[in-house]
Amino acid sequence: MVRVHFELIKPYRSQAIENTSKNELDSVVPYRTHQSALSYAFIWKYSPQGYRYWSLFYDTIGEMKTIKESLEELTIRELLEELSEPYRSEAIENTPSHNMGKASKFHQTPRDALRAAFAWNYTKQGARYWYDYYNTLPDSPTK
Repeated sequence: MVRVHFELIKPYRSQAIENTSKNELDSVVPYRTHQSALSYAFIWKYSPQGYRYWSLFYDTIGEMKTIKESLEELTIRELLEELSEPYRSEAIENTPSHNMGKASKFHQTPRDALRAAFAWNYTKQGARYWYDYYNTLPDSPTK
């Protein structure tokens, strides 16, 4: 079903659904990736966004990424929960509530989340404390 496979980031999801016919949205073709669903759902050059727009987005999705893998965007809070103590509690305490629920493809590791969660220099621990800890964290996801 194309509709199920269009769990894309905004605004691409709503645009893709608008461009796809109802029959195709409800079809039972088992697409394994976002790319395969997107490539068969509608003719890109006839969409309001045009061929170039969709081909650039298509290239960013990643050929081998399955739908399940691409949906696993963790929130800043979920990533901060992976830090060791006392950094975990301190980071969560320093993070404004409006940042806690943010999920992004740019926050894939606790290190990424720590960088984006709050302004280090405005905490009681200070920027040097957070910078030193940040540099001990791995660059890539550990899971």
